[in-house]
Amino acid sequence: GQVTISFKLQVREKDATPSDTWKDASEYAEINQVFGSLVDQGQFTGTKTAAVNAEPSDWKYPFTGLPSALVDTTGSYTLLEYRAVETQIVYTAPGGTQTTVDVTVADDGTYTISDTLITGAELDVSGVTSTTNNTLKTVDLTVTKTWSDSQNKYDTRPTNEAGDWEAAFLVQYSDDGTTWTAFQVANPAGGSGPIPLIVTISGNDGENSGTRTVADLPAVTGRTYRAVELEPGYDQPEADLDEHILDEGDTYNTGYEVGYEHNSPTTTSPDFTSAVTNTLETTSVSVVKQWVANTPDDGKTAVRVKVQYTETDGKQKDVPGSTV
Repeated sequence: GQVTISFKLQVREKDATPSDTWKDASEYAEINQVFGSLVDQGQFTGTKTAAVNAEPSDWKYPFTGLPSALVDTTGSYTLLEYRAVETQIVYTAPGGTQTTVDVTVADDGTYTISDTLITGAELDVSGVTSTTNNTLKTVDLTVTKTWSDSQNKYDTRPTNEAGDWEAAFLVQYSDDGTTWTAFQVANPAGGSGPIPLIVTISGNDGENSGTRTVADLPAVTGRTYRAVELEPGYDQPEADLDEHILDEGDTYNTGYEVGYEHNSPTTTSPDFTSAVTNTLETTSVSVVKQWVANTPDDGKTAVRVKVQYTETDGKQKDVPGSTV
């Protein structure tokens, strides 16, 4: 989501001891009357709005036209140094309400911040560049996909262009444990507006399971995360994503029953987990061989029987291992 950062410029005499007090540039200007029209122009504070995952360059803000020294009536120079510090953070977690966090900073550069999601900030001043790094409290979601179909015995798993099986999952969140909403992320293609977070897991026929971890989800207090499987075709034009979400017991790809096991973090397992199992729905076929009446025993020879099934295109195909 979008975050708005407010900050201000501070100043002190250069080569001062660490205990010397930084002053807000606006106050220092008013006391010494050296910054002239800069005070009226409000050039000592600023705001910047960008996405959480924006490039560092998107967070840059320049303070320009600042004097590097003061000159008193005797002609003596006092060199100045500057730093820019955060004063406020405004954000809206996905699906949440807007939160305003006030930030204070000590003379030694230590920030004080009180929030359950943004848990820290560190100031680094290098020459004329001030950098503040904020710490976002996050949590991971680990998704595991398992096939229970005798090593794809009947070639029933959906495949991608590479010929590997592939399954897609929608990441959801809930703040009450009942209502689930698709988690939204910025569109990597640069389109307008956020898009649902969908992850895929793939593997070859020799792999009956696969795992994918969705890292750094915002750890909003009371929020739960999970992943639900999507029926193939969810990504087709005009497809309704909600209609492709599979619930417990639904049928996946016409022949698999869907099962879920969702777990929240514990002291021994810090991640949310979603285990999704697709169990092939099977049936049984009974074969009875009957001989024509009065057939003598020496005329009853051994026979072989095989089971076939009809594919969607109408072709008959032998069931592997069914010949008896």
